[in-house]
Amino acid sequence: MYNKNKRSILEKKDHSKKLNHERPMKKKSKNEEKIKDLVTESNSCGNTEDNLTYALNKLNNDASKLNLPKSVIELAAKICRCALEKKFFKNTETELIIAASIYDACSRTYVPITEMEIMEVCHVRYRDLYNTYIHLTRELKKHESPPSPVKYVSFFTSELNLSTAVQSKAIEIIKQAEENGLTHHRSPTSIAATALFIASNILGEQKSQREIGDIAGVNEVIIQNRYMEFTEQLDLKYDLNPY
Repeated sequence: MYNKNKRSILEKKDHSKKLNHERPMKKKSKNEEKIKDLVTESNSCGNTEDNLTYALNKLNNDASKLNLPKSVIELAAKICRCALEKKFFKNTETELIIAASIYDACSRTYVPITEMEIMEVCHVRYRDLYNTYIHLTRELKKHESPPSPVKYVSFFTSELNLSTAVQSKAIEIIKQAEENGLTHHRSPTSIAATALFIASNILGEQKSQREIGDIAGVNEVIIQNRYMEFTEQLDLKYDLNPY
């Protein structure tokens, strides 16, 4: 027997499906997408927001005391923000992350500053600063291009008790090597170690390849190989003692 009520219900369902199928999906506006991204970013950083605000304010104050250029301060802040938001460190004092970020920014921009100056302003110890800086550069390496060998020169110079003149000469050699393509696919620490070895010999503050290698964590054979490349292809104009 024909059931009118049953037919009516079925027709309503089919009509509803047809309307749903024909109704286009509403696209999110660019503004809605932007807001969503901001909310996501805010949620991901929620646990570190207070610490981040404190860190950036302190970094700005410390960097200002060091009379650093605005561009360097901005770079240091970018590095510090990245380290905190991506949680590069566990159980590390914020002051150390700030100090390492400032030092890294100065190294990148070739701003002449010593670890002692940063230590005094940021109230951190040398060894803690060194370890934090090395860890920071390793973590940044995962997100950026390989660091310049110049980053390591100042730390190695201090550890080896070499003069600032040797440090400047080593940086000069590194820049020359970079211009000649001698640093491609080479460990930045080995390049820094080799440049310091050459610079220390040039300026009469001789350090052996083994001494420098122990500090830099580089095998002396590698330093010897880089040394041969540098002396063959760079116009150093010095008679060096390779040992």
